[in-house]
Amino acid sequence: MDALSRLLSLHPVRAGLDIRCRFGQPWDLPNPALPTGVAPYHFILEGQAQLQLPDSEALTLQAGDLVILTRGAAHHLSIAPATPATQASPVRLGSTAAPVTLHVNDDQGGGSQPLSDFLCGQFHFEAPHSNALMQALPELLLVRSAELPEGDGLRTLATLLRNECGGADGQGELRSGAQ
Repeated sequence: MDALSRLLSLHPVRAGLDIRCRFGQPWDLPNPALPTGVAPYHFILEGQAQLQLPDSEALTLQAGDLVILTRGAAHHLSIAPATPATQASPVRLGSTAAPVTLHVNDDQGGGSQPLSDFLCGQFHFEAPHSNALMQALPELLLVRSAELPEGDGLRTLATLLRNECGGADGQGELRSGAQ
């Protein structure tokens, strides 16, 4: 076991998949700050997004990118010019106790606009001593799957999660829990 694996084994984490968003452009999705020990993530399946943290430049995310905000900072995901994502229609997928919610932008225009498709969830570090680990990490962790070797597990994970949440078109049911 390498040092990072050993360190992570000391800090149990619970992962949850909360939302799948399929938005035609433009869109804006505000994300409030989260409590200590909760790290939100966004996994871009298709298209792109701009991640904006307070007091920093926007970061462009592409298909295959996974971003984790280790300290739960408030942020916006968007494609400018942005309109509130409150125009999105939530659709519950599946019948489990914690189903994934699918948000679909009402202004998709039958596919005439480029599509952004992404997953949002949270990592919960439940051990009291995990806060020290979270504070030692950078505020933002970004993994770009395009820079990973062919056959990397992140691409496989993206495919599995997309299929679990209804496939490429977002239709269908969630067959098991998202935890």
